[in-house]
Amino acid sequence: MVIKFKIAFSAAALLILSGCTDLTEFDYSMRAGVNIFYTPDLENVHTIENISGARSICGLPDCFVVATTDGTLIRYDLVSYEQTGIFSIGSPSSAGYFEIEYSPTESSIYIIGALGQII
Repeated sequence: MVIKFKIAFSAAALLILSGCTDLTEFDYSMRAGVNIFYTPDLENVHTIENISGARSICGLPDCFVVATTDGTLIRYDLVSYEQTGIFSIGSPSSAGYFEIEYSPTESSIYIIGALGQII
């Protein structure tokens, strides 16, 4: 019985000591952008770069919105392509808010978040 404890203690000590050297930390913050194209000839009209954590996009009649992994919804104007609002929709999630649907009859958008949560 004592030998089993010695082996277990030795293995745990080796794992702990070997795991505490040469630690490397990574930051995988995703940055994405939006390219807006003119439909007939697919000419690139405008590009919005470096939207941190951008996950999904939805076009609305007078603007478009981008959901991010930071738990925010960013609204952009369709004419000037400038950011016109930022809204908190939930807590940050690495899975992000991956689906946005617009309901024109209700003038509402529905966002599906982590674990199928509807916002």
